[in-house]
Amino acid sequence: MRAANARISGPMIQEVARRFALEFGLTGFQASSGWLEKFKLRHKINRKILCGESNEVSVEVLEDFIAKFRYFASGFKEEDIFNADECDLFFKAMPDRSLVLKGDKCKSGKLSKERFTVLLCASATGEKLKPLVIGTSAKPRAFRNLRPDDLLVTWKSNKRAWMTAAIFEEWLRSVDRQMK
Repeated sequence: MRAANARISGPMIQEVARRFALEFGLTGFQASSGWLEKFKLRHKINRKILCGESNEVSVEVLEDFIAKFRYFASGFKEEDIFNADECDLFFKAMPDRSLVLKGDKCKSGKLSKERFTVLLCASATGEKLKPLVIGTSAKPRAFRNLRPDDLLVTWKSNKRAWMTAAIFEEWLRSVDRQMK
């Protein structure tokens, strides 16, 4: 299960324990909540919040990608090969866990969804292009005394601060013009 990066829950562990008990002829075994807690303590199993993208890729998939990439990249100079990727920057996000005194009540609030979308791009030789940042405001107050060329990023906006096909196409055409 770990090798497959599967998500495992307490009830899943209890069900497997019940099956083992049946196979070994143990009668009266319940795999109760108390048993589960002691099992987790004994085997140092902690509950963690899982999120984001997995960085694990099988060797076969990786080898296949490398072969295809070499085929498509042949005939290009390294400085002409670029990779771009976007990520969301939730600048008002609070941690999803906290340490509290035993017995204190924990109040959860609504998670902030305010974000910037950031597109980063670099060549195979390490040349970095100006980052593209997408926010919700076309003219943020923080930029009021600045010209767009003074920014260290290319700023775009839309209602949800998302990358759209139109924004990406405009950015790509701009990069293409700069390289001619």
